Amino acid sequence: CQMRLLILLVLFAGVSATVFWTDDFVNSVCLSSHFGRAYPDHPILTQRLVESGIRTVRQEPNFQWMATFGKMNISWIMITDVSKTTTSTSLHHYFQELKSAIANGALLNAIEGPNEPNGFWPKLGITYNGMPYPHGLVPMMTDIWNFAKSDPVLKNYPIMGPAFSIGAPPYPNATVGEWSHLCNWGGMHPYPTGNCYNAPFAYAGLDNYFCYSNDPINNIGSDYSPDPFIMREYAPPYHPNPLTSSETGYNTRANGTSEVIQGKYIPRILLENFRMGFLRICIYELWDQGTNPDDVEQNYGIIRNDFSPKPAFTAVQGLLAALRDQDGPKFDPVNLNVTIDVTPVGSFTLTKWVHHLIFQKRSGDYFIVFWHEVGLESTKVRPWKPLSIPDLPVRISWSDRVMSTAILHSWDDNGVRTSKKASVEGSSVKSEVQ
Repeated sequence: CQMRLLILLVLFAGVSATVFWTDDFVNSVCLSSHFGRAYPDHPILTQRLVESGIRTVRQEPNFQWMATFGKMNISWIMITDVSKTTTSTSLHHYFQELKSAIANGALLNAIEGPNEPNGFWPKLGITYNGMPYPHGLVPMMTDIWNFAKSDPVLKNYPIMGPAFSIGAPPYPNATVGEWSHLCNWGGMHPYPTGNCYNAPFAYAGLDNYFCYSNDPINNIGSDYSPDPFIMREYAPPYHPNPLTSSETGYNTRANGTSEVIQGKYIPRILLENFRMGFLRICIYELWDQGTNPDDVEQNYGIIRNDFSPKPAFTAVQGLLAALRDQDGPKFDPVNLNVTIDVTPVGSFTLTKWVHHLIFQKRSGDYFIVFWHEVGLESTKVRPWKPLSIPDLPVRISWSDRVMSTAILHSWDDNGVRTSKKASVEGSSVKSEVQ
């Protein structure tokens, strides 16, 4: 039978033979959350999580909630929570509680080191075996590794290194690979920010584009930004281990990123981090924790405080629904040789910023996801100003497969996905990328 080509325009692509299984992407997506902690015990919150299509949460442990989520087939990346006076003995007890939760149905996805220790330990006076930051961190990670890897129940779960706050200095004097033996995956919190480490560069209506743009990979994309400072400062100690993004996202406080632009950026965060090889990408966060429009921490959710979805929720829901495969064994996709030709429009000449990923399902259907990785707003002054970004004409061509049908999926400003048949001209399809 002939295969279909499904093209996903994400809110808004050179030759590539690398094809990923759709579920590898779907399973990389997770939500940072606070169930049993800062979140109310309200059934609609759990309902929204299930509706999102995201099947992994990342947070501090609540062993009762972990077991409850396990029954819903939702796994848990467990942050190794710390008190002010955590010791080897209390940490060992903590892992015994984790094993009991697994026995009661919890689905563990990974074990993460302490959250942002360079920020929280000094601020809260946290110690490990009496040692403050940074001296207590390596002994704690050593114990986490040894406890888990010597235990028959826990030994096969990945250990994620601690993700350091980008609002505080990185671990002092860390060398390349210094942390690689203490974890399977490196941990990072690459929240998108302006990147003023780069030299001024005029683009998209900004006189200093990298400094005043907050697009998803401004500070981590080595093939995008001349100086991706987060990768430079925070990734080397984990080399050569793969990385995870255990927190990333956009808040929608007043006069900042709007809900519409958050809804366009969040899917791009997931796709860009996956394109760069991150094994887990956790959106911060599920729910707005308050209603003060000026409070940054109360406005990170992809659903509002009244539990209604923002466009970001709807967009992610539609993206995951389009890519999720049917249940079955792991699938090895077949490579596809694709050429994506982008036509510049006016001063928008950096066609290499049209990025793409190619996926395949067990059915044989291919999915080409492409998007224009460009900033959508100026952060130079408040309120932040939306930028005028033109649609770029795109032609997608392939050389080694017969495609019977091409279906174009796109997302509007509300995050709603629409689908329509696209005209196949020989072995190519025309479209536009936003």
